[in-house]
Amino acid sequence: MSTINIFGLIACLLLISAASAEVQIQHPATDNLTGAVGEVIAQAREQFDGSQKTATDYAQLGSIYHAHEFEQAAGQAYQNAVALSPMDARWHHLAGIIAHSTGRFADAIASLRSAADLNPDYGPSRIRLAEAYLEAGQLDQANEALEGLLESSPDVAIVQSSLGRVKSLNGDHQAALAYYLRAQELQPDATLLNYHIAQAYRQVGDVEKAREVLTMQGARPVYYADPIHDRVRRQSRSSAYYMSLAQKAAAARDFEISLQLLGQAAALDPDNPKVSVHQARMLDALEQREQAILMLDQIIEKHPDLTEALMERGSLAELSKDDIDAAGYYQRAVTSQDESFVAHQFLANSLMRQLDYQNAARHYQRALELKPERVELAYRKAAAEYESGNCVKATATLLDLVTELQTDFEALMMYVRVVATCPSMHAEHMGQAANAALNMYRLEPTVQVITTLAMIQAARGQFEDAASYQAQAIFEAVKMGDSQTQEDLKRMLIDYEQNQPAQRPWTPVNPVLFPRFMTRDDKY
Repeated sequence: MSTINIFGLIACLLLISAASAEVQIQHPATDNLTGAVGEVIAQAREQFDGSQKTATDYAQLGSIYHAHEFEQAAGQAYQNAVALSPMDARWHHLAGIIAHSTGRFADAIASLRSAADLNPDYGPSRIRLAEAYLEAGQLDQANEALEGLLESSPDVAIVQSSLGRVKSLNGDHQAALAYYLRAQELQPDATLLNYHIAQAYRQVGDVEKAREVLTMQGARPVYYADPIHDRVRRQSRSSAYYMSLAQKAAAARDFEISLQLLGQAAALDPDNPKVSVHQARMLDALEQREQAILMLDQIIEKHPDLTEALMERGSLAELSKDDIDAAGYYQRAVTSQDESFVAHQFLANSLMRQLDYQNAARHYQRALELKPERVELAYRKAAAEYESGNCVKATATLLDLVTELQTDFEALMMYVRVVATCPSMHAEHMGQAANAALNMYRLEPTVQVITTLAMIQAARGQFEDAASYQAQAIFEAVKMGDSQTQEDLKRMLIDYEQNQPAQRPWTPVNPVLFPRFMTRDDKY
């Protein structure tokens, strides 16, 4: 940093100090705090009241409040530490973390920028600053901060994945994909990356790869060490702290360790049913399903509207392929919390497997309202609409999807197949669908694309062309060694040779029509 910049920063910090010397701390009430947490908070307050109120005293109080998730009071204490010691990057860093977690992105940017300027060698401040820029929608600033980090820290996964987010938001999906893949190389256990990778593949037109990667998505995010913040967290003796450690252990498949940590959380907060839900989950992960079910049933008896318990109980039924039982719990979860995207999705999947297409379409629609970026839900919604007898509505759903995605071959193929088998389609729609199928065929003549082209040609009465394309699809399936697909294609060829169009857009076992049951690998 230049001498001018240093003096400028000092002047700025001194002004901040003068303007914010006395921030009134709204200390958390201890009357309702019991056990270890109450003791820690009361002791911290007592020590602070007897202190000289230095920057370190404020920061220590703030860190204890922070560790126990009293964020407002923690932020106020950190502000006072900053005012009394404006050249200490640590207090700016912690104040920035609080501001970010409470959604005050402008404050977070100001604090983290000060921390990064004061201690440019401390990477976590610069990483968090870039994240704050991202959350605030300041993509140019985020990109500049991350590009600078890339030069000094090219092997840090969070830098690569954050650059991927910036490129994606700027519409450069090819670059985003490269950054996401590099982040995955650096941190293979960060399974949440698979969702972003799948979306990037979809945007660059590789739908098959997108589907393949999407099946491997998980919940473990990209992580990085932040020693300043980690020291704060280690002071915690709260249930939430042990819960967070347990979730990290579970993500790493250390189920026994996770269960032990949950036991510590339960000891600190014995009346918290959400801790018990996680304990039941870990019991099942350790193949103690009967105990898990017994625990969940007891929780649901006491808390009949607890969405987490209902979803967990439904998932155990689904693992046993008991769709009626699973759907019952998922329905209760939806009733309890209509804003739960996962509850609507899981319920809709279960209803599809039970052939209740009309209600499945309704819950896919609600899930889409909550998560409009999840395009696979639109596929399933269209399939449910078609199977419930409303092929015109299914066509409209897919046409909207095709218009939005343009290069998504899966959406295009579904659209063409629905048009080809919907009896109320006009010739204009048939012609548009045929042109779309021909364009796909020229670009990527896969078995599914060729079969789709044959289907729309048969629907238009061009049975010789349909039979010719269908024979080509069979030849491709033979080369791939896919015997089941060969048999399905041969039956359709016979229909075309007899001047009969296709009756259905997909087979009954197609994944879009019959979502597969959850497996242990999916869940754990």
